[in-house]
Amino acid sequence: MKRRLLLVNLLFITVYLFSYKIALPMGPTLVSVLPITEGRIAPEGNYEFVHWKSFDEAIAMVASRQVSAILLPVSYGATLHDKGLPVKLVAVTLWNSFFCVSDGWDYTGIASLRSQTLYFAQGKGQTADVVLRILLKAKGLDPDRDLSMKYLSPPEIVAFFQKGLATLAIVPEPYASLILNLKPKASIAFDLQTLWQETLKTSFRLPVTGLFYVPAANEPPSQTKDRVNTLRQDFQKATGFLSNHLEEMAALATSVFPGMAEGVILRSIGNSEYDFSFSEEDKKALIHYFDTISRFLPESLPAVPDEDFYLF
Repeated sequence: MKRRLLLVNLLFITVYLFSYKIALPMGPTLVSVLPITEGRIAPEGNYEFVHWKSFDEAIAMVASRQVSAILLPVSYGATLHDKGLPVKLVAVTLWNSFFCVSDGWDYTGIASLRSQTLYFAQGKGQTADVVLRILLKAKGLDPDRDLSMKYLSPPEIVAFFQKGLATLAIVPEPYASLILNLKPKASIAFDLQTLWQETLKTSFRLPVTGLFYVPAANEPPSQTKDRVNTLRQDFQKATGFLSNHLEEMAALATSVFPGMAEGVILRSIGNSEYDFSFSEEDKKALIHYFDTISRFLPESLPAVPDEDFYLF
C-alpha cells in the first residue's frame, strides 16, 4: 500500500513539474503556439494557455503567480522586472512584426514623415510608438511637434483605410497584410526592424516579444532550470514546425483571426520573423535595445535590466 502511494505521489510530482499555464496576448503571438494547441507537435510539458487582454490583467497574473510563463513585449517585461515583479526572460519569440502601410504617400526617408498624420495600432508608450520616437529623435525630429501621431485599435485603423480617413499607419501583422489586401494600391513604406538597423547603423535585430518565466514562490534554482529547459525545447519545436508548415499554420490561424482570409494570414506569417532564440548574440541585441531606449526615452525604461533579468 505504501509503495502504491509513493508511486502515485511521484506521478503527481512529475505531472506538476511539467504542467505549465502560459498567458499570451491576442494577436500575432498566438500563431507561434498553434503547433502546440492544435496537436501538431508532441511537447514534453503539459500546457494550458490563457489570454491577457490588458497590461493590468497581465500584471495581476504575474504578481499573483497565476501563470508559469507569459508572453509580453520585451520592453514591458523589462519594466515589470524593474518594478520587482517575478519575470525572467527565457527567449525572444518575435523579432519583426511592425510595418508602416501607406496609401498614396511616398516614403523617401524618416524626414519625409514631417507634417504627416501617422496612426499607430498600439497605445502611446508601446513598442511601435517607442521605437519610432527613438528613430525620429535620432534624425533630429521632434515626435510631438513635427508630425501628428494618433492611436487606434487595429480594426479601427483598417476601417479608417477603407473609408479613406487614413493614409499612413504603423500596424503589426496580420493587419498590415489585411490593409494591403483591402486596398490594392496601398504599399509597405518600411518595416520597423529594417528602419531600426539603418537609422542606428546596427546589425542587431529589433526584439519585439519575449517569453518570460514566472517562478513559483521559493522555487529552487534546479527546478527553474528544468522547467525552463522544457519550455525552450517545446517552443523551439513549435516555432520550427510553424516555419516549415506555413500553409497549414495559416489555415489553422483562421480560428484566431475570424473573418480574415487564409491568404492574408499566410502573407502575414511570411512577413513576420518568428524566431525563438536565446543566444549570446540575442542578449547583445537586447542590451542594445534597452540602452537605446534609456538613451533617447529614459521615461519609457527607467532602468536597464541587469543580469538577473536573463535566463540565458
